[in-house]
Amino acid sequence: MDGEQGGRIGSKPPGLEGSSDTRLLANPLMGDVVSDWSPVHEAAIHGRVLSLRNLISQGWPVNLITADRVSPLHEACLGGHLLCANILLKHGAQVNGVTMDWHTPLFNACVSGSQACVNLLLQHGASPHPESDLASPIHEAARRGHVECVEALAAHGGNIDHNINHMGTPLYLACENQQIACAKKLLESGATVNQGRGLESPLHAAARASSMELAALLMDFGADTQAKNAEGKRPAELVPPESPVMQLFLQREGPPSLLQLCRLRIRGCFGARQHHRIGALLLPEHLKRFLLHL
Repeated sequence: MDGEQGGRIGSKPPGLEGSSDTRLLANPLMGDVVSDWSPVHEAAIHGRVLSLRNLISQGWPVNLITADRVSPLHEACLGGHLLCANILLKHGAQVNGVTMDWHTPLFNACVSGSQACVNLLLQHGASPHPESDLASPIHEAARRGHVECVEALAAHGGNIDHNINHMGTPLYLACENQQIACAKKLLESGATVNQGRGLESPLHAAARASSMELAALLMDFGADTQAKNAEGKRPAELVPPESPVMQLFLQREGPPSLLQLCRLRIRGCFGARQHHRIGALLLPEHLKRFLLHL
């Protein structure tokens, strides 16, 4: 609890055993100090404000990092503890510190979904741009559906169209994870509606998920229903055959051609394993080849 006397955990800060003066370690200009998990980390991750104040007053440095370069500020933001994060920043915590996994305090705040922590960090100079594509704050917020975090990052210059090879754009991730509110916020903030992951568009992701609301939203913002992915398939071709989403595509695309009707019928009859099933039919080879090209 916040009122716990956390300063009693661990009698001295690391490196000052036997010293009568611990004030030097409170200097915010000092470099990183590598430590095991410390009482400062413990207080930060659990949001124990009074314990954290006591530890800092006793001389515990705010920039203690573990072997994985995790700081108390990382932990406060991961827990979404605004008061602890504010105390650490006021005492000189490094706002853009990076862990071995490329996590920044801002990334951790997006994991927790704490808009308050995100705004606090940005006000103290946190970069909205990722240190590495392995840990992008705006992608993490979009994937988890943290709309307010996405909004804050976009307002502070975060690249809403940042395309990462293995993840795609924030909009694609939001659609892939069916985070409708995040997708809407990104589109309203100017995200490019047809930019996804490689040739796979956000509409492809919505179609595969059979999400009526997402598909309609993307189409309202101008999504290309004829875009083809790496397998040469349009979004409508990824919709499960009996899904009501298919009606939406038919309405938006207009009356289907005979070839499109044949394709839909073949998919309905043979499903995802159509090549294997058609190949087993007792049909002339030229007819099999025709069916396989639908």
